[in-house]
Amino acid sequence: QRIQIGDAIGRSVFEEIGLATEFAEAIGGIKFCLQVRNQYAHCMWYDVGAGTPGFVNLEEVAVKNAKFEPLDLSVHFATLPLLNRQEEYFVWVSDSFAFLRTECQRRTGLEPIAPETKPKRVERPPLYIPPETGGSPLGPPRPQPYP
Repeated sequence: QRIQIGDAIGRSVFEEIGLATEFAEAIGGIKFCLQVRNQYAHCMWYDVGAGTPGFVNLEEVAVKNAKFEPLDLSVHFATLPLLNRQEEYFVWVSDSFAFLRTECQRRTGLEPIAPETKPKRVERPPLYIPPETGGSPLGPPRPQPYP
C-alpha cells in the first residue's frame, strides 16, 4: 500500500520534470523487490538432496483459503548466482531512487546535496529457479506430508 501511495503522490511530479519513465521503472522495480522479499519471508526451506536449496512459499497456502495439502505446494529453487542477481537488482532499484531524488532537486532548482548519476539498467532476475529449468537434477520434488 505504501508503494501505491508513493506512486500516486510522485507520478505527476516526475511527469512534469520529464522523469516519468525513470519513476515508473523504479516503482516497478520496488514492487518486484517486495515480491522477492515476501517469497523468502514466507517460505520454508528444505534440502532435497540435489545440491540446490528448495523452498515452498507458504503464502500460497494462505491465498488459496482452502484445506492445506502439502503435496500441492510448488517447489522452487534458489542458487547463489540467482541470489546475487536479485541483490544486484535491489541495489539498482535503490540507486534509481537516489538518482530520482537528486535529479528532481536539480530540475526544480534546488542544489542536490550529493548528485547521483543515472544507474545502468539491471535486468530483472527471476523470482526463483523452477525445477524444469535445471534447479534440481532430481526433477520436481514434492514436499512429504508429516507422518
